[in-house]
Amino acid sequence: MWQQLAARGTEVVLRDEIRKTQLRVMAELLFGITFENDADFERLDMDFEDETAALFTIPLNIPGTAFRKGLQAAERIRAFLLERLHQEASRFNDESFGSKQTFESRPLRNAIEAIVESRAKTEPEAREQALNEELMVNNLLLLLEASQGTTMLATTALLGELHKPGNEESLRKVRREVDSLHRDGHTITCGNLHDAEYMNACVNETLRLYPFAGAVPKILPAGETFEVLGKHIQGPIDMLLSFSHTFT
Repeated sequence: MWQQLAARGTEVVLRDEIRKTQLRVMAELLFGITFENDADFERLDMDFEDETAALFTIPLNIPGTAFRKGLQAAERIRAFLLERLHQEASRFNDESFGSKQTFESRPLRNAIEAIVESRAKTEPEAREQALNEELMVNNLLLLLEASQGTTMLATTALLGELHKPGNEESLRKVRREVDSLHRDGHTITCGNLHDAEYMNACVNETLRLYPFAGAVPKILPAGETFEVLGKHIQGPIDMLLSFSHTFT
């Protein structure tokens, strides 16, 4: 990524580049999708940008609105994900996308594989209720939305903190740790990431400073007490636990 950006020789918006890189990574990790050319990825990227933008607009489903544009983009993404589901199903010789089949036990590579295998092992009656195509595709789209936004926020904040004046030594330590994982041509895996203690500490501190879940609701029943910062709250009451602000 960094070499490609440097080769442009022009100023870039880091957030946009992280967003695109993150989308590629999530598409491969969650769905096993790799893009043969940039044009295929750009189509998904533009649709995903329009779809997520529509989540925060006034829901006016009329021509020319951002909401209508987002709905249309979402339908194209669903069609893209459904095609991927069918491709994965065909790998198990399950062209009907519904016959029960026993598969050898093996590690799953992505969410689509898990869904296809679960559906094929489920009884037909339960399959149509809990694992019909519409429900599966909608949940895959939701998974992409959730993973993309939260991870992009954390990644952007982490890079921003590491490049702040005064954090030069922290940046050097992270780079040395990442280089050590590449030593002797080794590939970075989930397993050896556990050995990157300093980098993990930086990630955790970033999530503390910039939590992507700003608050979590909690219902406190009658008779129960909740204590925070030395203060006691008596139920019954609905509370909103904030992680991004401190109240005293």
